[in-house]
Amino acid sequence: MTSPLCGLTRRRSRRQLRWLRLGLDVMCCTDRQCFTIIFINPAKESFMPQLKTYNLFISHSWAYGDAYEKLLSFFDEHPNFKWVDYSVPKDDPINNAPNDKALYEAIKNQMPFVNCVVMMAGVYSTYSTWINKEIEIAKEVYSKPLIAVEPWASEKTSKIVKDNADEIVKWQSASIVNAIRNHSI
Repeated sequence: MTSPLCGLTRRRSRRQLRWLRLGLDVMCCTDRQCFTIIFINPAKESFMPQLKTYNLFISHSWAYGDAYEKLLSFFDEHPNFKWVDYSVPKDDPINNAPNDKALYEAIKNQMPFVNCVVMMAGVYSTYSTWINKEIEIAKEVYSKPLIAVEPWASEKTSKIVKDNADEIVKWQSASIVNAIRNHSI
């Protein structure tokens, strides 16, 4: 086979064949001097590593839906961060669970697939039946990491959320995403 670069015969060693399988093509001229040129084979995929997709359960209160929506926009706008939301949507029948056991089971069914649980650490969290059950399921049933996010300019935060958190972060996109990356399983 003739090399398009030098017109001489192209010979491939075992190393060169291994590089070829990795997406590199090696051109070697067999004149008195030997030149090796390595370039990415355009027929192969790029060498940029695939981004991990983080499956997140975002604990929130629908009474404070604006904070939840802002948190979602943080994740969507953050560069190189892919994620899937395993939270309970507002129109989900779980919101109207007939009793505590049904609520517990509904939340429990959402969490086995997540890498991390993200919770707002606002003071309202202390009084929420949902959040207490979510902490219990995340920590005791599935041993999921919990990231507590302190709301913007909050003076009071939830002691129960902070006591159970693997990391407490401020209301900033970069700190929240870094905590998720550092603690996700």
